[in-house]
Amino acid sequence: MSQFLFHDDDEMIDTKNQDGTQSDNVWHILIVDDEPAVHDVTRLIFNNMSILGKKLVLHSAYSAQQAKQLLQSEIEFCMGFIDVVMESDHAGLDLINWIREELNNTSIRLILRTGQAGSAPEEHVISQYDIHDYKTKTELTQRKLTTCVYSAIRSYRDINTISNSLEAFKKLIASSTSILKVDKISEFASATLTNLLSLMGLNSSSVYIVRQETDIFDNIGETYLAYSGKFGEVPERIENMTHEIKEKIENTFLAKQGEFTDQYFISYYKTSNDACSVLYIEFDTPPTGFQSNLAEIFSTNVALVLESLIRQQQSENNQREFMYILGDAIEARSKETGAHVKRTALLCHLIAQKLQMPESFIEAIKTATPCMMSEK
Repeated sequence: MSQFLFHDDDEMIDTKNQDGTQSDNVWHILIVDDEPAVHDVTRLIFNNMSILGKKLVLHSAYSAQQAKQLLQSEIEFCMGFIDVVMESDHAGLDLINWIREELNNTSIRLILRTGQAGSAPEEHVISQYDIHDYKTKTELTQRKLTTCVYSAIRSYRDINTISNSLEAFKKLIASSTSILKVDKISEFASATLTNLLSLMGLNSSSVYIVRQETDIFDNIGETYLAYSGKFGEVPERIENMTHEIKEKIENTFLAKQGEFTDQYFISYYKTSNDACSVLYIEFDTPPTGFQSNLAEIFSTNVALVLESLIRQQQSENNQREFMYILGDAIEARSKETGAHVKRTALLCHLIAQKLQMPESFIEAIKTATPCMMSEK
């Protein structure tokens, strides 16, 4: 039979992308059996079949050792049919243990096929080995084999979905933790972009975070808090941003509504009564697996924390201005002292720096000096 079916290398479908990496548009299935006829029949059944929109690519191993070599390659197998008796009476069972315990592959679905059920009793195998299904070769008709593959592939897909979601959630927590340790707005915004790109699995893109604030006179001030430029090339001046991107950001502020396409993701956040922010991400290629809902959750929290930092900085600036106004009032009483209060504050700042005091202490002593001078 093997002379008119398929070649052993079984690469009837091009499974690689242009950059040489494995394509995600196929399901790779491993057949481990020392009987060539079993491989031929399996290939005949699944010839040109597609499941869940992807072609099936079958790979043959005629021993457990050959199977190990394939499993250690760059190929991502979704499932495998494994014979029990090959080099030894329990070679298939040993292979299953190796896959789960040494290779640490818990996602691949494994179906045990045996022609000698007595050598591996079903009740014992199911309870002792991590397999998806157990079948004798005589019961695997074309219909049952097809059903078995559909079930295994769907199970593999669901496991990967859960695993990917868990990894994204871990990244979200790690990203949030790291950026919340930053207390400067510029550093926070930069850390936000870095972690957001990592979280979304984007290697290169154009990212902007823009904030608008309305003052008591209804004047709107706009600030570009962070930007990565065009696909990683950070512009020297924010004015170099294209008119098209500026227009999209302005329209989002007006419409107060975001948009997600194959070219870009843009979202609007109302962070306070008088302020709002827009996040813009432009893709170099259509994103694969980009989760806009995850980006929304992450970005909403980032925008709120960013707003809190801005308010904190504004409060500190107001306090500092008040101190200097108070110092100016003191100086006005004496022409001889001139800018004595400001000079004293600067000297305290320089002395604290020379003494290598903590940055927080240096800023505090500079701010507090005018107040201490007023009490004097």
